[in-house]
Amino acid sequence: MHSISALRDADTCWLLALGKIIAQTGLPTTEPFSYTYYLMTQTGIAHPFILHQWLAELIFYKIFQLAGLGGLGLLVALLTSLSLVAVPALAHYKEKVSIPMAMLIGTFAQLGCAFRSYARPEIFTYLLFALSLYLIESMTKSARRRACASYCYIAIYAAITATWANLHSSFILAVCLSFLPLIAALANNFFTAAQAKAPEAEKNSSAKTLLPLVLLPVTTILATLVNPAGINLWTYLPYLYFMKVAITEARTLNLDDLHLRGFVPYFVLFPIYIITLIRYLRKFAGQKDASFFLHCLGAILALTLACNKIRLIIYILIIIAYELPLLLTRLSKQAGDQAEVASSTTKQVWFKSPFLVLLAPLTCLIGSFYVTAFVHQSRLPEPSPSFDPPYDAIVYLRDHRPTGPVFNDHRFGDMMIWYLKPPVPVFIDTRIDMYGDQFCLRYAAMCNCQNNWRQDLDEFGINYVFLPPNTPLVQTLAKDPGWSTIFADKTAVILQRR
Repeated sequence: MHSISALRDADTCWLLALGKIIAQTGLPTTEPFSYTYYLMTQTGIAHPFILHQWLAELIFYKIFQLAGLGGLGLLVALLTSLSLVAVPALAHYKEKVSIPMAMLIGTFAQLGCAFRSYARPEIFTYLLFALSLYLIESMTKSARRRACASYCYIAIYAAITATWANLHSSFILAVCLSFLPLIAALANNFFTAAQAKAPEAEKNSSAKTLLPLVLLPVTTILATLVNPAGINLWTYLPYLYFMKVAITEARTLNLDDLHLRGFVPYFVLFPIYIITLIRYLRKFAGQKDASFFLHCLGAILALTLACNKIRLIIYILIIIAYELPLLLTRLSKQAGDQAEVASSTTKQVWFKSPFLVLLAPLTCLIGSFYVTAFVHQSRLPEPSPSFDPPYDAIVYLRDHRPTGPVFNDHRFGDMMIWYLKPPVPVFIDTRIDMYGDQFCLRYAAMCNCQNNWRQDLDEFGINYVFLPPNTPLVQTLAKDPGWSTIFADKTAVILQRR
């Protein structure tokens, strides 16, 4: 399933195109595909070009070179399986967590990721997020016992963050996570001091314990600067996260989503996680330690993400896949002698072996390979309920390309970037954050024949338009004697000035 849905997003087209440029000529310093972006930067409407996910683009293109579109599907299936099944199950192996239970929860959570399991840069961040959760918990546990281990965790976490900052803008999550061990330790110290006055030696030990926890967020923030844009990567984030233009993936969940099958795993697992966490907090309220507060902070993070954008749901599912098996195990051990009963049921080596976890990614790889090789012929992008790609129109443009500037649909622009050779400069593509609010609103007004749309067509020197048939601009120009239809089917219409 993930191998098929991986190619449904048109973004993969320009991601591959940029990856090709990076592989052949190095990192571009100017935007290579759009003629309007340059004009907008000259007038100050668009911000300077920032190549903020170059490493993901390069990896995608190299995999495409090696294994074609099917290879991208395999990559997506493997990364989601590792993020939601393998890493969470292995992370708590020493906690005597039932690996089959962890795999079952993780697999169900993985089903809930299909709506966002695209060949896009964030697919790498799912694995990095899962690894970060493990390192954060390990850091919290080792802070009081092994200072040397804490510094090793800091170095590993910094390396993960630096990699993350070159893959996708969600590296801000790594920064947020890096503060959790420190906050948990401070909360633990506060409640411990409130209950009984700690000896002087213990206070000194506590101060030494806090040092690596303070260094963790500091080194994490510094690690984010290890990227081609440096500090400018941070200045780009507001354009990504605070756009006024409505984007489907940036909306929040609502009651209308309850009937969507793709969200069923999330709507099932999230309440179970919250109820289990409340039970855990009540049972262990008298045994507060740093790990206790870390679970509280994890829940706060999950709730914060849940109230935010729909594209963050997968990170919530990773938290659930990581936390829920551990909470259930600790609750079962607390209830009488159930810990021994649980251990007696897992005496078979295969049943508790960590190698059992490898079945999940291995099964994903085999299944994805079978689907892409023998069942389904991959296309880019794959058709979806929200987008019917204009394959025939792209072929027409490749063979009968009109001259002059084009006014195109933003998703059509993605396909033009990848398929048309030599490259045809596009009016717009799906890099909405790059173009900015003002330009995107102007583009929407032109599509809907609003404001000064005729003047805008003349200002940009538009010679032909390439849009879906139901676009008001297409319907208006089709009746205009100054325009003629040179291609039309159910997915796209191309009109040219006479």
